[in-house]
Amino acid sequence: MFNGIGVTPPEQDSEAGVTDAVLQVLEKDPFVNSESIRIHTRRAVVTLDGAVPREAEVKLAEDEVGTSLSNQPLAKPIERIASHH
Repeated sequence: MFNGIGVTPPEQDSEAGVTDAVLQVLEKDPFVNSESIRIHTRRAVVTLDGAVPREAEVKLAEDEVGTSLSNQPLAKPIERIASHH
């Protein structure tokens, strides 16, 4: 849970439920373009995939998701889009 509300005993979330929860976390952050990030959950591992324009956005997305997933591993292949001048 993301608002400090817990479930006792802890329930195992479905892959779709975890994916939806991660999407909600990313959508709430005004500094992360959630439309540029794809979320996949498989065998209890959440993968963020995509490309964003700033390295700081990669870090923000990873941090937001990492802190919200107390018992889920996170794979992080998000890349920063290279600037072309």
